[in-house]
Amino acid sequence: LIKAGANAITIHGRIVGDESHTVARWGTLTEVVRQLKQTESVPIIVNGDLYTRADIREMRRRTGCDGVMLARPALYNISLFRRGEEEKEDSSINEHDDCYNK
Repeated sequence: LIKAGANAITIHGRIVGDESHTVARWGTLTEVVRQLKQTESVPIIVNGDLYTRADIREMRRRTGCDGVMLARPALYNISLFRRGEEEKEDSSINEHDDCYNK
């Protein structure tokens, strides 16, 4: 992808055959990102079970990724988008179910 001109790479923490309820493979994701960061200079973005700001911080700490991409977690925990305000506690997915179901 990089040789073809990609300006960034996004890597998901699940593999073909994993269902959406399967826990993302953070260990594998960590290894892949670390290896890419050693040889490539494009930004690496990760995705997979990043439901809270604590999850995002932990993934960035583990992998050294340049950014994260959110899908379902953005629907479950809209507080992830608050600016200038740290979460006092990580919000529960259940607290945001009403946002997802509307």
